[in-house]
Amino acid sequence: MAALTPEIFAANPLLVRVGGDYHVRAIQKMTDDGALHFYCTIDEGIVLTLAHP
Repeated sequence: MAALTPEIFAANPLLVRVGGDYHVRAIQKMTDDGALHFYCTIDEGIVLTLAHP
């Protein structure tokens, strides 16, 4: 888990699709138990897509 740095998060953004458009959801941090915290609210059940640079 130590390898998951802000640089890794930025290079591999997570997207949410709203209508026909994708929007980036920025990761704020990862906790010791592996949970990801985002800068915005993400409702339970929302599907995130891993983008490739």
